[in-house]
Amino acid sequence: GLGVALGVDDSKHARAIVGATQVGLGMASLKYGRDAERQSDYYGMKYMHAAGYDTAAAVTLQEKFVALSEGRRSSWLQGLFASHPPSPERVANNRAALAEFPPGGEVGGARYRAHVATLLEDRRAYELADEARANNGQNTTRAMRLIDQAISLQPREALFHGIRGDILATQARHGDAVRAYNAAIELDPDYYAHYLGRGLSRDTLGQPRLARGDLERSNSLLPTHFASYKLGGYALAEGQRVEAKRLFEAASGAYGDLGTAAREAFARLDIRDAPRRYLKVEPAFEDGQVVVEVSNGSGYPLADIVVRVRVEINGESAYRRLSLRRLDSGYYDVMESGIYYRSDDDVKAEALVLEAAPGW
Repeated sequence: GLGVALGVDDSKHARAIVGATQVGLGMASLKYGRDAERQSDYYGMKYMHAAGYDTAAAVTLQEKFVALSEGRRSSWLQGLFASHPPSPERVANNRAALAEFPPGGEVGGARYRAHVATLLEDRRAYELADEARANNGQNTTRAMRLIDQAISLQPREALFHGIRGDILATQARHGDAVRAYNAAIELDPDYYAHYLGRGLSRDTLGQPRLARGDLERSNSLLPTHFASYKLGGYALAEGQRVEAKRLFEAASGAYGDLGTAAREAFARLDIRDAPRRYLKVEPAFEDGQVVVEVSNGSGYPLADIVVRVRVEINGESAYRRLSLRRLDSGYYDVMESGIYYRSDDDVKAEALVLEAAPGW
C-alpha cells in the first residue's frame, strides 16, 4: 500500500527540488519586430525627457547592451535579448533622437545608490547564504557555519532562517529545523518553501495534522509536485479518494522517482474506478465459440480482471462474467466464454470491462 511518508532520500530530493525552483514568465519567449522596437525606444526617450531624465543614458544603455550581447554568457541575458535584441541600429536611432529630446536631465545615480545601499551592505550575507545552500548535503557542518554568519550579518532575512532549517533537516535535527522554519515564517509568512520545509520535518516527527496544515498552506501559496504528492497520501489515509486522486495527478508531472511514485499512486486508485481506461477487450469467434481477447497496454500489471460478454445468437441473448487473475503490461490473453454457435447461426457479441485491480 501507499505510505504517507517517503524515505529519507526522497525527502532530500524534494528539498533539492524546492531549492532549485524557478518560476518563468511566458513573456520571456516573445519576440518583437524592428518597427516595434524602434517605436518603443523612441517613446522611451520621449517620456524620459518629459520626466526630466537625461536622455543620453538611453544611448549609453543600448551601447552597453550591444557589448553584452556579443558575449552572451549569462542565461538571463540570453532570455532578455531573445525578446529585445540589441543592435547598432538601435544605438544610432537613439543618438538621432537626441536632437528631438536633448540630454542634460537627471541621471539619478545618487538616488539609486541610496535606494540600493542596504542591498549592497547585505551582499556579503547573501553570498554566504548561497555558499551555505551549495554546501548543504555535502558538508552540513560548513553549511551551518556559513548560514549562521549570514544571519549574524542580516538577522531579518527570512530566507536565511529557511536555509538554516533545510540544513538542520538534512542533519535529521527536525525539531530544531521546525524552530528555524518558525523564525523564517515569522519574518515572511507568505513564502511557500518555509511551510513546505516545516511540513516535511513535522511529518518526519510524526505530527501528521500539523504537517498537513503546513503542506496545504505551502500549496496555496505555490503548488509543488512534492507537496501535492504528500497531501495525496494524507487524503488517502482519511479515505478521501477523489481528493487523493486529484493531488496525485497534480504531482504526476514531476521528474524522476517522485513523478513515478505519483503516477503509480494515481493509477492504484484509478484502475479500480475506471478499469476500461487500462484494458482493451474485443469479442472474437474461434472454432465455434465466442471468446474475448483482452490486452493490457496500460504500463502497469493488472489483476482480478472481470469482463462481461453479451452474445446474441439468432436474436436470443446470453451473458457471461469472465475472470482473469493477472495480466502483465504489454501482454494479451484470450478468455473463453463457453458460449458456442453453429456455422449458420447469426451471431453478435460485445464485451465490457467491469473490474480490475492493481497487480503490484
